[in-house]
Amino acid sequence: MYLSHFGFSEQPFAHIPVTNFFYDGANRGATLDALIYVLTHGEGVEGIIKVTGEAGSGKTTLCRLLMKRLPPQIKTIYLAKPDLSRDELLHLIADELKSERAVSRTPVACATVTISDLENALIEKYAIGGQVILLIDEAHAIAAETLEELRLLYDLESARHKLLQIVLFGQTELEATLALPKMRQLKNRVTHHFAMQPFNAKAANDYLKLRMRAAGYRGPDIFSSEAIRLITMASGGLTQRINILADKSLLAAFNVNTRDIDAHRIKAVIKDSGIKRRPIWRDWSYFLSRRIAGATAVLAVIALGVLGWQALRSAQTNVIPPAASVPMEMTTSAPVSAPVYPPAVAMVVVPSALAPASASVSESRSTALPSPSSLPSPPEPVAGTIISAQGKLAASTEQHGMVKLDIGGVKLADHKLLEQRVEATKQIMATMDKNYYSIQLFVTDNIQPDRMERFLIRAQNLVNLSDLYMHPVNNEGQAHFRVTYGIYSTRDQASAAMDELPQKYKTAFSPELYTLGELR
Repeated sequence: MYLSHFGFSEQPFAHIPVTNFFYDGANRGATLDALIYVLTHGEGVEGIIKVTGEAGSGKTTLCRLLMKRLPPQIKTIYLAKPDLSRDELLHLIADELKSERAVSRTPVACATVTISDLENALIEKYAIGGQVILLIDEAHAIAAETLEELRLLYDLESARHKLLQIVLFGQTELEATLALPKMRQLKNRVTHHFAMQPFNAKAANDYLKLRMRAAGYRGPDIFSSEAIRLITMASGGLTQRINILADKSLLAAFNVNTRDIDAHRIKAVIKDSGIKRRPIWRDWSYFLSRRIAGATAVLAVIALGVLGWQALRSAQTNVIPPAASVPMEMTTSAPVSAPVYPPAVAMVVVPSALAPASASVSESRSTALPSPSSLPSPPEPVAGTIISAQGKLAASTEQHGMVKLDIGGVKLADHKLLEQRVEATKQIMATMDKNYYSIQLFVTDNIQPDRMERFLIRAQNLVNLSDLYMHPVNNEGQAHFRVTYGIYSTRDQASAAMDELPQKYKTAFSPELYTLGELR
């Protein structure tokens, strides 16, 4: 009704996903770019990807645009029927791949035949250089047994590569489902997690402008700054609610023959829509309280650190070797700079013994680390203890040489960087206090030494590797790696370091804190 009044050529706030109106702010564009990267590069084909967000945050639009942006050689299968049974899921995928399957009388046998046909179809696709990606929308509403079937599909592989990549789009309830004990194996295969952020007032303003311009509007701004603020708060920053409020406000302006939408009009629209104001983190009162609480916590940590340093220095001076008189930035675990797009497994490490012999310890550490003020430093004696353990590790490695490792029946011979790093991590774990903390970044699905070796080679050019650790795990006969970042004497220090991780890593992975005792 109001299209001609505002000069629109089409509906600007349609209630269906429209990829032509995609807004790349509030981490939408960065998430899309990261998804394309991990799905089209060698690192990205390992691990299930998860994208979560509140209802109405734009997940479906993102999913559909992803399908349009992927290269043509990639076959995408889009499923948005959360009530599918496991057998229906397999049959739909088989139909998409045009695989021939035998008709069986029993559901179990039918599913078995379908899996076999799926594997053959995927192998044929892979043989001609193709790739198949399964995009599951509304994944939070899928039954647990159907999600488990996805894990079995994901486990289909050729001699060296996965045959099917899976991306789960779902509301935050998906996290609770994956946290169930029976879903542990599926959760362990999730190596990338992206979260849809709600809009703040600036993002909401940019979003409204973009959609109106894309629909043909060429006049001055219609929404006042106070109207934008009210829309943001009432919608909770969710695009679906923003669309509803914007659509109704444009209709209300048309009814009174005006193009200006102020706070008074938005209040009436909010009341008419029955939308309750949702407190979100951008509210000033909440924001201010968080800032005050955060500042208080930081001051408390600093005070405790100073007191602890003074109390421990005299008692533990003998722990610090003479060689430990190095700059503080050398003893502080700090985050590294993020690459433009994060590799799926960028957090793999080589021991300090691999640094060029001509480079000093100070050079090898300080060139990769940001300013030491970016993270709180552990008390000096604790740092000295860690330096001492690393020194023992380097000496032990040089004196005895590297042991030929065999993990889960997979030999690491001829993969020197991987072999050295695994051995270094084992020795570090043997010498560190079990109550210290480390940040788990991700868990690999299997060992694959050749792939991990390539990760290590690439990682040397991306990150400061000395703060990253690889822990071999053999669980129920399935061997894999847990990759962790840093070693910290307290949980507060580890939490602070996790907060300071590059944003790309925080969105690509799901960092969690573990004690070294738990990692052992």
